[in-house]
Amino acid sequence: MTVDLYILAAGRSVRMGRPKPLVEIGGTCLLERAIRAGRQSSVRSVTVVTGSHRGEVEALASDLDTGTVWNKRFRDGMATSVALAARQASIAADPADSLLLVGCDQPFLTAGVLNRMISATGENRSRVVACRYGKITGIPALFPSDVWPELLDLEGDHGAKSILRQHRDRLFPIVWEAGLINVNTAEDLDRIDPASLPDPRDPIMIV
Repeated sequence: MTVDLYILAAGRSVRMGRPKPLVEIGGTCLLERAIRAGRQSSVRSVTVVTGSHRGEVEALASDLDTGTVWNKRFRDGMATSVALAARQASIAADPADSLLLVGCDQPFLTAGVLNRMISATGENRSRVVACRYGKITGIPALFPSDVWPELLDLEGDHGAKSILRQHRDRLFPIVWEAGLINVNTAEDLDRIDPASLPDPRDPIMIV
C-alpha cells in the first residue's frame, strides 16, 4: 500500500507569537521533528503544507530535501490546508492509496507511530486510521482515497475530525497517549522536558 504524508504547517501561530513550526525544543524545531519522523517511516513521500511564514518554513523544508505546497487560503482556517493536501494527493501522477495527515505541534511523533498506523490497515485498504489520546481521536490520521472528496469539501478551522466522526464504522483507532502533548503556546514548551523527547535523528524512532 502506498501512503503520502502531508504535514500541516500553515497556521499563523497566534497563540505562540512566533512561527510555531520553527520553534525549537531539545535543540530541534518542531517542523524538523515531524519531517524526520515522516522520512524515516514507510510513507512514499513527505510534503509540507505552508501558509503563514511561508519563506522561512519553505527554506527549512528545502534544507531537509522535503517538498512543499503553499496554502494561499491559510487565513481561512485549518480545513483549507486539509483540503489542499487532499487536492494535491488527488492530482498526483500516480495517486497513493491513502493520505496521512500530521501536524507539526506534537513533539513526540515518531516514525514508529506512523508505521503503526499504516500497518493497522492490514489487508483492509478502506480503513480510516486515527490516533486516540485521552478522549480525543484526531491527527495523525490516515484516509483512503475514496474519502478524499469529503476532505476537499472541508471549510473553517475544524480540520478533519468531522470526517472521522462520519466514518466511525470504518475507523480504526491507534492509542497514542503522547499525542496529548502538543505545543501551541510558550507555556506548553515550558511543561515539556526536552530530555524526554525522542531523538529525531534516530533511524529507529520506535513509539
